[in-house]
Amino acid sequence: MIQVKFNIYNNNLAITKKMQFCKNHEKNFELIYGIAKETIERKQKRELEQFMIICCHHIVKEIRESKITEVIENNLLVELSKYDDFLKTLKEIKTINIEAKIDNFPKKNINFSSKYRILHLF
Repeated sequence: MIQVKFNIYNNNLAITKKMQFCKNHEKNFELIYGIAKETIERKQKRELEQFMIICCHHIVKEIRESKITEVIENNLLVELSKYDDFLKTLKEIKTINIEAKIDNFPKKNINFSSKYRILHLF
């Protein structure tokens, strides 16, 4: 079971979105990830949902590899640094909190402030 909740905060805006996939539908999750990644690589329109799918995929993979939260956060920023347009969008976001409950692993809280951590990638 994959359950990921995104809380995205800007100066005057708070967005909460959830993604959930059961074991029987993980192939659909992989398919959606492939489509999002392909769309991004073709330099087509980038949207918040694509960002969430990319993040979710990498978070799931790393939690299943039993990595600690700090490593997941750093690896996620490295992955996102490949997509300049996302980073430009994320610069305007104040804070992103991600709660991830994957399979039987303990819930992980992944947090980063774009003002502090994303800007150093430029």
